[in-house]
Amino acid sequence: MKYIVLFTLLSGIATGVSGQFYFKDILSTQAANLRFANFKKQKVKDIQFKSFDADGNPIEGFISDQQFSKDYSKVSTSTTTSLTGSTLSTSYYNAQSRLVRTVDTSDGSHTVVNYEYAADGQVAVIKNITTSAGNFSISEEHKWFYTANGKPARMLKIKNNKDTTIVEFVLDANGNVEEEKSSFKGSALPSVYYYYNEEKQLTDIVRYNRAAKRLLPDYIFEYDENNRLGSQLVVPEGTSNYQKWYYSYDEDGLKIQDACYSKEKTLIGRVEYHYSYFQ
Repeated sequence: MKYIVLFTLLSGIATGVSGQFYFKDILSTQAANLRFANFKKQKVKDIQFKSFDADGNPIEGFISDQQFSKDYSKVSTSTTTSLTGSTLSTSYYNAQSRLVRTVDTSDGSHTVVNYEYAADGQVAVIKNITTSAGNFSISEEHKWFYTANGKPARMLKIKNNKDTTIVEFVLDANGNVEEEKSSFKGSALPSVYYYYNEEKQLTDIVRYNRAAKRLLPDYIFEYDENNRLGSQLVVPEGTSNYQKWYYSYDEDGLKIQDACYSKEKTLIGRVEYHYSYFQ
């Protein structure tokens, strides 16, 4: 469990349930691009990740680091654990510090994600192709459409070039996405709801839970005094448990620690970030 949680902390993988396309495609990509722009501004060369268990002991077999090319066009992240083996993720960025391609390799599988942007910088297309060790491929393409004011209006999710899910977005009075409505072959899928604070920062991602017969959160976000993400509560799909992650930063806005706690408020593990810089 601790390996899975700590790897998720490092990779930034969204671990909630299916859907949440606005969060995963738009907000998470924007956050990744802003984070990368700060790495570039601070001239980060390398990040070494040090992981510790609840007792403060280094996690045996865990090795991970991130290397930046000098022109900041490429970032390579390698991670090895005794449970999952070795993974390699390479991300490519354009001159505007926007993510344009990721290539992930793990256990014989190969995943490539390509990002396309409109002239105004909005995400236009995200296409994911995963090839298994047996050379079997699955593709998924997300085509985004916006209102005249640049707000998300609709997205088409096309799987294997044929099966299309239609996703439509409802905006609140402030222009924020408040509901994500999906349908597949004419049948409605469960909606996803987004809630915000007075500063228009996302605070909750919620959906209807059939078992509980009420709306329950998939994510809850809190922010620090500098408007950075201070904590994130995540409810994994199909469970009533959750993990809450707390984030710490240095004076330059670089993350220096992730700490993950259980539903019982018990520390599961933490990751420290150690930086080196280009001269």
